[in-house]
Amino acid sequence: MIEYPSCHKKFFMKPVIAFVGYVTSGKDRAAEIAQDRGFALFSGGDLLRSIADELGIPKDRDSLIRYGNLYRRRFGSDIIFRGAVQEIKAAPEGSKHVLHSFRNPAEVELVQKELGALVVEVWAPPEVRFQRMPDRNKEGNPKTWEAFQRLEDIDHGIGQELSGQNIAECVALAEVVIRNEGTLRDLEGKIDELLISRGFIEGNPPRKEVH
Repeated sequence: MIEYPSCHKKFFMKPVIAFVGYVTSGKDRAAEIAQDRGFALFSGGDLLRSIADELGIPKDRDSLIRYGNLYRRRFGSDIIFRGAVQEIKAAPEGSKHVLHSFRNPAEVELVQKELGALVVEVWAPPEVRFQRMPDRNKEGNPKTWEAFQRLEDIDHGIGQELSGQNIAECVALAEVVIRNEGTLRDLEGKIDELLISRGFIEGNPPRKEVH
């Protein structure tokens, strides 16, 4: 039987991982890999887009940043993840969960405090992340380095209020950092290694072909 460090005892019955990172770092893909390994997935960004759909609000990046800031200002900085926390608490023992798309440190602190989540940063240098941007095909993605830098300023909390977007403070809360400068297969191997080393999965699961 694996002996867990005391700070991770609660993971044994209900593992929870929170992936954090800057835009195009690979955090969303990391969460999807965990989902492929049996983790139930929750995305704060997907929830925000769903609310935007219901309200008829545009879903480009700038609009979602503004609406997310407004939503947190009105209901509290951790509002987007409160529902997920309650669902995970009510989930059966032995279930596994992965969360991503954190935008404010209060959201990360919530899942750490209430769920004992292991917070993992997926990191890649800005130049690599900018090169990946066109491949994401998301509305509102910056097309120039200057526009990308403006997005970086927002993600570092520049000009943002306390309840605003601040990825820098989210990643500062990470206990583990995974460097993602290579291929998707490289990232998949690193996620598998993390999950196995923590006792969240056993053995070496088969990997999907990446084209």
